[in-house]
Amino acid sequence: MNFDLFFDIFIGRIRHSTPQIKRRSMRSVIPVVFSLMMVQSMLFSADFTRFSDMCEPTETQHCPNKPDEVKALQEALNANPNLYLYIKADGKWGLGTKEAVIVFQEHYGIRPAQGYVGRKTRALLQKIADSNRSAGSEKTAGQNLSGAQHSSSSARKTGHTSSVTASPTREFVLYSDMCDNTLEENHCPNKTVEVSNLQILLNADPNLNVNISADGKWGRETREAVVAFQKHYGIAPASGYVGVRTKRMLDRVAGAMVARATTPIQKSTGKQTARATINKWKDMCTKSATDNCPNRPEDVRALQAFLNRTLGLKLAVDGKWGKGTEQAVIRFQERHRISPANGYVGRKTRTRMQHLAQKSHTRAKKR
Repeated sequence: MNFDLFFDIFIGRIRHSTPQIKRRSMRSVIPVVFSLMMVQSMLFSADFTRFSDMCEPTETQHCPNKPDEVKALQEALNANPNLYLYIKADGKWGLGTKEAVIVFQEHYGIRPAQGYVGRKTRALLQKIADSNRSAGSEKTAGQNLSGAQHSSSSARKTGHTSSVTASPTREFVLYSDMCDNTLEENHCPNKTVEVSNLQILLNADPNLNVNISADGKWGRETREAVVAFQKHYGIAPASGYVGVRTKRMLDRVAGAMVARATTPIQKSTGKQTARATINKWKDMCTKSATDNCPNRPEDVRALQAFLNRTLGLKLAVDGKWGKGTEQAVIRFQERHRISPANGYVGRKTRTRMQHLAQKSHTRAKKR
């Protein structure tokens, strides 16, 4: 819960209430507000180095798992912007907390990453908490962890990359859950258009090396691709179930891919701007007797995002070439006097789009 927001709303309602509120009512409110502020400060006042070990009790492991310490751990894991975790901060050690600890350990290169919160893990938690305090805001926490540079370099060696910094889209988070309905505990709608868009993004993600059929049908290959996606971005458990955490990460990845597609790439010499991804798109068009374009989903998706941003449109960024996308291309061609304005995305159209992207990038740098 965002206690700053809660506090503002709470006090705002009191201020705008009827004048009949008496002083004793305000006196009764003050302890409640003070308690909320104390809860908010727990994360920053926690001293993880003094905590007891936390783990899943087994024949060989016996941890105290003190509720207040487990809760502080859960809140710290949820607050870390590099991990993208949403576990229940109830002070109870369970499978979700253990899996979240494993994600934390894998991300920062702590070995063995087995979910046991021992001295090394607590020391790193404390470094991050200290960084949060010095930064003064959770928003910047995790971006300037100078004390954890060695751990971050170890994480890069493991190949675990859960942090995606580009602005997310707002597409997948609105979808229904998707999953394998052959399992007794799973009952998902698996809507064809949503599964198809999921498959398109999984194919387009350069980190996964996935090539599945974008037919809108949930099957074994789609489930395995989702598992690969979850493992790569540190979503645990990597079960193949597309729930809220997976959908939010899909939106983050989609945003990053769109940003890469429209941002010019600088040559190492710094003398000249190299050709960016736009000029690497394949032709796109409405297939006919004379026109037969690849219409690669990743290219169409980036094109739709570019047209939305440039023309102020609201095209569905779904990677599917259709009448709406074709009309938007024609509108772009007419505005920039590209002839013929027939909706065919060829070399001339891509070159003009690339020129606009470079100008936009140059203006952004000068600001």
